[in-house]
Amino acid sequence: MTERVFHFSDDRSNKFWAVTQLATGYTVRFGRQGTAGQTQSKDFATAQEAELASAKLIFEKLKKGYIEVTPQTAGDQADVIGPEPAAPVPEAPSEPATVVSAQPAQSASLERQLDLEALDWLWVSGPPEQPWPQPSPAPFDRDHCLDRLAGLAEDYRRWEQARISDFLSPEEASFWLTAAVLIEVEHLQPAAAARRLASQPQEVLSEEQVRTIIAALAHHSAYRLAETAMGLLCNLPYFELLPQLWEQEPSSSNEVSFGRRCLAVFCERFHTRILPYLLPAQVTLLRAWLRPRLTAAHWPQSYYETPFEFLLAAQLGMADALLPVVASWPDDQYTAQPWHDHYHRPQAIIFGLGERGQMSYHFRRLKLKLKDGEQVRAWLALTGFDDLDIVRESALAAANKDLAEDLVSAFARTVAPEVAPAMFELMLSSKASRLARQWLLAHPQQTIAGLVPFAVISRSRQAEGAIDLLGSLAKRGFEPQLRAELARQEPAAAQKLSDALFNASALPPFEAATTPDWLKEGLARAMPAKKPITWVTAADLPPIAALGRVLNPEQTGLVLVALQQSKDQPQPLVVALKAHAEPASLDRFAWTLFERWLLEGGPSKENWAMQALGHFGSDTSALKLAPLIREWPGESQHQRAVAGLECLRAIGTDTALMQINGIAQKVKFQGIKKRAQECMEAIAQERHLSREQLEDRIVPDCGLDENGRRRFDFGPRQFTFTLGEGLKPLVRDSDGKFKGDLPKPGAKDSADLAQQAVADWKLIKKQVAEVAKIQAVRLEQAMVTGRRWQSSEFELLFVRHPLMNYLARLLVWGGFDASGQLVAAFRVSEDRTLADSEDNPFDLAGLDQVGIVHPLMLDEAQLTGWGQLFADYAIVPPFAQLGRPIYRLEAGERQASEITRFEKIAVPMVALVRTLENLGWVRSQLHDHGDYTAHCKYFPGANLTAFVGEWDEVFVDLSVQIGSGKEKLDSCCFLVGRHLDLYDYPTNSWQRQHKAYEILPLAQVDPIALSEVLKDLYTIAAKGEQ
Repeated sequence: MTERVFHFSDDRSNKFWAVTQLATGYTVRFGRQGTAGQTQSKDFATAQEAELASAKLIFEKLKKGYIEVTPQTAGDQADVIGPEPAAPVPEAPSEPATVVSAQPAQSASLERQLDLEALDWLWVSGPPEQPWPQPSPAPFDRDHCLDRLAGLAEDYRRWEQARISDFLSPEEASFWLTAAVLIEVEHLQPAAAARRLASQPQEVLSEEQVRTIIAALAHHSAYRLAETAMGLLCNLPYFELLPQLWEQEPSSSNEVSFGRRCLAVFCERFHTRILPYLLPAQVTLLRAWLRPRLTAAHWPQSYYETPFEFLLAAQLGMADALLPVVASWPDDQYTAQPWHDHYHRPQAIIFGLGERGQMSYHFRRLKLKLKDGEQVRAWLALTGFDDLDIVRESALAAANKDLAEDLVSAFARTVAPEVAPAMFELMLSSKASRLARQWLLAHPQQTIAGLVPFAVISRSRQAEGAIDLLGSLAKRGFEPQLRAELARQEPAAAQKLSDALFNASALPPFEAATTPDWLKEGLARAMPAKKPITWVTAADLPPIAALGRVLNPEQTGLVLVALQQSKDQPQPLVVALKAHAEPASLDRFAWTLFERWLLEGGPSKENWAMQALGHFGSDTSALKLAPLIREWPGESQHQRAVAGLECLRAIGTDTALMQINGIAQKVKFQGIKKRAQECMEAIAQERHLSREQLEDRIVPDCGLDENGRRRFDFGPRQFTFTLGEGLKPLVRDSDGKFKGDLPKPGAKDSADLAQQAVADWKLIKKQVAEVAKIQAVRLEQAMVTGRRWQSSEFELLFVRHPLMNYLARLLVWGGFDASGQLVAAFRVSEDRTLADSEDNPFDLAGLDQVGIVHPLMLDEAQLTGWGQLFADYAIVPPFAQLGRPIYRLEAGERQASEITRFEKIAVPMVALVRTLENLGWVRSQLHDHGDYTAHCKYFPGANLTAFVGEWDEVFVDLSVQIGSGKEKLDSCCFLVGRHLDLYDYPTNSWQRQHKAYEILPLAQVDPIALSEVLKDLYTIAAKGEQ
């Protein structure tokens, strides 16, 4: 047996280590270089176990820096004869750049293992010196095979229906190959072929007979038939015929030869069913046949072609031939399209480079991702714990749940502290979060050692999640291990983390004597669970606080049961907690429960965990839930998004309803947008309001007082809320200095007050941002469409509202008479009084309505006066008002009824639709096939509806495109009244027979409506081309 020798040298030692593989064991020698050293032997039950153990030993030595110096034999030297590389190969960096999380201090003292399959280690060791015992094929049952053959269908699927085994005896392989010749070459029907074979004795085919069959089947490509051929040819007597088979040429460029199909089967089965069983002579034959073909010139130019020869070489230890080829690939070889690596499988080629530095360098250079669990296991076998970020990034990039779970399941075979940060990120951000969390909880020692250093040094939001997970482990009985790991960290930082972990709730739990009556009654009325809740426990959730105490674990378990039974209506315990518990603790409890549900994959039968947000959630949860609702339809989770809307509706605060309204106004998925609109209409009807009136009334006050102020209390220090330029939230300290954020609490501040103040500040910043974004758009559309408010409504909704007052002060308002004519313009002052352009007091008495002034309502002198006033006070409106561009009819258009000046401009369909709808236009009614032909916009101030079209065919699903994917702005017209129920552009002859409406001449169209429609059309035309 060949002895493999490895040397290790540094400034303190010169050692050697050698291993000789035996039939069912191995012998190792080790010691100082130049000596005979010591010898040890070990035996195993099977050769496979011995090979695996030897491969692991070699792997560990290579990781420690040993270099193989095994002398080449004459056979080895002959095997590597081949052409020299055409170009020098660049050296990979000795230590490629990696994205590495904080390394745990005690990782060396904990269990670290790679629980991989024996086949995975073949990527490290290459072909085994002693072939593994082959699985025994089933005995040849000639009668059963004849029956199966006779029953085959007479079509192209017949060989799949034959159900031919992967491992065949030579007799059975000979039977099916003979049958293939009778059917495919002599064109017998399957039943006739069965009768022919039944009438003659069955013998194992000779080498010459197999050669003849190979030639006869040269142009047949049935996959199952190719598997049958490989089942026979992989036996030693026929093995040398493989090259002859693979080199067969197809009869035409559109055909795949039978030989090439056989090569595909051989390559697909190679690692699992062929490589472990190869004899040294077979390895030598394959290497000799492959080597001339392993050049950059032979690498396939088409992304649809599979490089079978290179894939085989990667598993046969031919790194010297593969490295020049890999080095010849440009950095962007596989980045243009995500599928470009599908057929080429460059990952497997790089696995064949053998040396970790080269593998890591080229993998990163080419920006590759691992594509399945088998590749993950191979990468781990080859690189150990050194390049785990490659696995992490591959799992994060997985496009669907099945793939993500396949990758993470393979990754979960590793057990080490270094794995914990990667698993934690996968828990937070991958589509296999449940599996990642299972690993973290199943390996608490490694999780603690891996996450504590990360939580200590990080200030990111992820660190907060790490603290939650570590806190959960503390509740599960691992507090001593956590404290031991904290003792290894930098003292000051460790103390902060310790405080967060163990002092998160200094409140004592309720006991029998301290449980209040309302809680006792609610607990007593809690019905027993029909089925135990196993996927979440009290240890996973933050405590619920009330009356200076927190619910104990048993009480928390009953809360979970009560929530589970509150699908139709809330249970008494849920109602009692909502009335008496601290709202902030209920919100944290509900949101953490919801996140745990998401980690489990969001099973629909457990969606009570999501509904808990409706029972216990507050503005904080509403602001975090809304972005998820916007994303879920794109992840095939429309029903979950609809349930999310119901949760927001159940929360019921102004902030929550404003989120529904925001989704109803702007989201790219029409299904959830329509449901949000229906939800807003239903709420408006419940409150006996119009949709617009409801939108006015759900603007949150953010906890501001009547003067728009709010105090954030740190105890010794207080800070006052204010809004700066651009509605940016600011705080003012006791010295009158403005700051963009609250300072960090100091040692003299009250910890509890400061913590609450910081939490309130974070919430109000999010609320103000949402109000500014949504309300600025609403106010601009109110100006454009001519919406009006009663004077009393204006006072309530704008002047007296603590937040909308800030927006109102940035605009010029107008008082209108009963006919809708502007009487006078005014503004809202900082002291909530009204003033005209001369800063004189202004009174709304005698005015019928209030609205936002459009510049077309003012003459030149008035525009100049208001512009100067706003400049003097440094007032910056939230949208273009006084300086708004004005558009008018061109010569020749006054006699027309349609605007056609843009008819030659073609705009990409997606840009057209999204721009129009962002500007407040809505789609005409849908046709039966989900398409529509126009967009429309109603102007209540002028009582007319503008239409733009006529689109050829635009579909609700924008990915469905007809023709070029572009639409021309054919024409635009105006109808008297509100007409949002038309199916087609108004000039459609069929529609005019069934709908009564009047198309206005352009000369009679309201100038403001005309200008705003032209402004929108110019905005869209800028995205197109003639």
